Amino acid sequence: MRRRAGAGLLGAMALLAVVAFALRRWEIALACLPAVFFFAAAFLVSPAGGRPPDVRRVVEPDAIHAGETADVTLELSNPEGRQSGILETLDLLPPSLEVTRGVPHHVLSLGPYESRTVRYTARPHALGELELGPLRVRSRDMFHLSFEERRAGEKATLSVRRERQDARKLKLLPSAIHRPFGQVRSRLKGTGSEFFGLRDYVSTDPLRSIDWKATARLDRLISKEYEDERTGDVVLLVDLRPVTRVGAGTRNTHDASISGSIAVAEQVLSTRNRLTLLLVRDTVGVLPGITSRRHLATLLQREELPETPASHPLIHLSWVVRRSLPTGAQVVAFTPLIDDFMPRLLEELASGGFRVLVVCPAPYSGEGELSASSPSRVARELLEMRRTNRMTRLRRTMMTFEWDFTRPLAVPLNKFFRKGGGGAWRSPGSGRRAAR
Repeated sequence: MRRRAGAGLLGAMALLAVVAFALRRWEIALACLPAVFFFAAAFLVSPAGGRPPDVRRVVEPDAIHAGETADVTLELSNPEGRQSGILETLDLLPPSLEVTRGVPHHVLSLGPYESRTVRYTARPHALGELELGPLRVRSRDMFHLSFEERRAGEKATLSVRRERQDARKLKLLPSAIHRPFGQVRSRLKGTGSEFFGLRDYVSTDPLRSIDWKATARLDRLISKEYEDERTGDVVLLVDLRPVTRVGAGTRNTHDASISGSIAVAEQVLSTRNRLTLLLVRDTVGVLPGITSRRHLATLLQREELPETPASHPLIHLSWVVRRSLPTGAQVVAFTPLIDDFMPRLLEELASGGFRVLVVCPAPYSGEGELSASSPSRVARELLEMRRTNRMTRLRRTMMTFEWDFTRPLAVPLNKFFRKGGGGAWRSPGSGRRAAR
């Protein structure tokens, strides 16, 4: 409030006027009298009281992905039949919310039962649930020397999720498949089995495999044959160690790795392959044998990798991978290759018979250019040189792809495959067998 400053100025002006009268300096006394009358009148006028304005807040949409914007609409209405006076409104926003269009701060006056709409657009720089509001309203007097501050309206919540990658155009399939041992018998055609064709009946075929309509038409026994689609193993290795987090806000390597791994998980599970998640933090979390479409729906609804039920020390990571899946499984690793830990691990997996695809989110994709003489630029160039050497070393034994995560994953990765980088990644084979 400015009442203390006004009281100080009023006292100073009154004292100066008294001194001027005592010294018979009439020009100084006459100059002080208007200020004395002004501050005296200001203290007699109190700020406009009454009820604060009614506030209705609308956030559209109330759930967005990182990088998108949300429109906020505030409808202010005067519930009283008299002038509201001068109102200063400020919508209280979290620091991670940037206003890109419009302003949340206004000075206005509402007439009797008058309504007014305020709009602005905001972009979040953090994930999670962000609270907007309440609205801070200040009622000022006409001299702007005093005010009353109140809170109006309810809080609203804006849900910010990780950036979603479109997996529909992602072409990523394992090349190794499961080969069942012995005869596979099934009373019903299950998931992955579909009609393939007709052939002549042999003595080992069960009676339920006979197509009686074709038998009556051709006057000989005809059996149905089905195609059994076999599944492959995919290991999704996500490097979420604290040392590999580069970037600020939602533009960092951790969020890019998680959004890319969600897209790969969606594509792998939609093609009926088996997925194993390995989350590398301070420990190694394992979520093995995911084949369920229900689990895929839960994974996409959370927009993040689930918490793992089993954890192991970081030094046992290669043992965990070899123990979880048989030799020949596909390994998709998301890591920015900041240090030498992951290259050594991936080379060990490749030498053990695993087919490895390394997706490297570029650490400085979301950052701007630095000046040529900046020490930070020299340090960045040195780190990039070491990182490039690691990628060159990995390209000798496995497929290594650098991803600028400011762009969608599917487009550059499919282009990488078309150029021959993904020759070992072909669609899984389908073994044909007669229905048993």
